[in-house]
Amino acid sequence: MSLSSLNTWYKKLTQFRFKRDDPWGNPYQYRVNNALTAPFQLTTVGSGAGQIKICMDANCNKTEASNVALVVYSRAAHDALKYPVLADEIENADHDAVYVSHLPAAQGFDDQVVWISYPMLMNRMIILDRLR
Repeated sequence: MSLSSLNTWYKKLTQFRFKRDDPWGNPYQYRVNNALTAPFQLTTVGSGAGQIKICMDANCNKTEASNVALVVYSRAAHDALKYPVLADEIENADHDAVYVSHLPAAQGFDDQVVWISYPMLMNRMIILDRLR
């Protein structure tokens, strides 16, 4: 079993009756840890440049999670690709493996970031009989 590191998920969302666009009309984005883009097993963990890190700010002074399996995010109303507002939003739009997640700020950061840990992903895949 392997996952695509590309946003092909966008097209597949409608098959599962999920919305493919966020409430602001932008497509949801995602990134998968590189260790999961090739066949993997229950003991697989990320390493090297493919590790995804979730930080509390763009400087990553405080890490909320590290080496997560995947992240799904929305650039929300500000959409940093169109309107670079804050460094935190620009960090989420720069296509590296570092993402910022914190509460929205008035007239500032509004990105929505959700991630899945390795144990959660493996648990769900075992339940669905997709990983043994």
